[in-house]
Amino acid sequence: MKKFILITLIALSFNAKAQWLPLVSGTTNELDGIVFTDLNTGYAVGTHGTILKTINGGLNWNALVSG
Repeated sequence: MKKFILITLIALSFNAKAQWLPLVSGTTNELDGIVFTDLNTGYAVGTHGTILKTINGGLNWNALVSG
Protein backbone atom coordinates (compact mmCIF):
# COMPACT_ATOMS: atom_id res chain seq x y z
CA MET A 1 0.00 0.00 0.00
CA LYS A 2 2.83 2.42 0.84
CA LYS A 3 4.47 1.78 -2.53
CA PHE A 4 1.17 2.56 -4.29
CA ILE A 5 0.84 5.84 -2.40
CA LEU A 6 4.44 6.80 -3.16
CA ILE A 7 4.02 6.03 -6.87
CA THR A 8 0.75 7.96 -6.95
CA LEU A 9 2.35 10.99 -5.27
CA ILE A 10 5.26 10.92 -7.71
CA ALA A 11 2.88 10.71 -10.67
CA LEU A 12 0.76 13.55 -9.35
CA SER A 13 3.81 15.69 -8.70
CA PHE A 14 4.88 15.35 -12.34
CA ASN A 15 1.40 16.26 -13.55
CA ALA A 16 1.06 19.22 -11.18
CA LYS A 17 4.70 20.22 -11.71
CA ALA A 18 5.12 20.33 -7.94
CA GLN A 19 8.58 20.53 -6.49
CA TRP A 20 8.94 17.84 -3.81
CA LEU A 21 12.08 17.71 -1.72
CA PRO A 22 13.09 15.13 0.89
CA LEU A 23 13.42 16.68 4.33
CA VAL A 24 14.79 15.35 7.62
CA SER A 25 12.07 15.19 10.27
CA GLY A 26 14.30 14.17 13.17
CA THR A 27 12.31 11.05 14.02
CA THR A 28 12.56 7.42 13.03
CA ASN A 29 8.88 6.84 13.87
CA GLU A 30 6.41 6.43 11.02
CA LEU A 31 4.59 9.66 10.22
CA ASP A 32 0.89 9.27 9.38
CA GLY A 33 -0.45 12.76 8.79
CA ILE A 34 0.53 16.35 8.19
CA VAL A 35 -1.29 19.67 8.11
CA PHE A 36 -0.13 23.23 7.55
CA THR A 37 -2.07 26.06 9.18
CA ASP A 38 -0.29 28.65 7.03
CA LEU A 39 2.67 28.79 4.65
CA ASN A 40 5.24 28.23 7.41
CA THR A 41 3.52 26.52 10.37
CA GLY A 42 2.82 22.81 10.10
CA TYR A 43 2.27 19.76 12.27
CA ALA A 44 3.04 16.11 11.60
CA VAL A 45 1.77 13.18 13.68
CA GLY A 46 2.83 9.58 13.79
CA THR A 47 3.26 6.39 15.73
CA HIS A 48 4.15 6.22 19.42
CA GLY A 49 2.62 9.65 20.08
CA THR A 50 4.94 11.47 17.70
CA ILE A 51 4.02 15.11 17.16
CA LEU A 52 6.32 17.41 15.21
CA LYS A 53 5.99 21.13 14.51
CA THR A 54 7.65 23.36 11.95
CA ILE A 55 7.57 27.14 11.79
CA ASN A 56 9.70 27.53 8.67
CA GLY A 57 7.81 25.61 6.01
CA GLY A 58 9.23 22.21 6.92
CA LEU A 59 12.93 22.98 6.82
CA ASN A 60 13.25 22.17 10.52
CA TRP A 61 10.98 20.13 12.78
CA ASN A 62 10.72 20.16 16.57
CA ALA A 63 9.19 17.38 18.65
CA LEU A 64 6.25 18.26 20.89
CA VAL A 65 5.21 16.29 23.97
CA SER A 66 1.99 14.37 23.31
CA GLY A 67 1.33 13.47 26.94
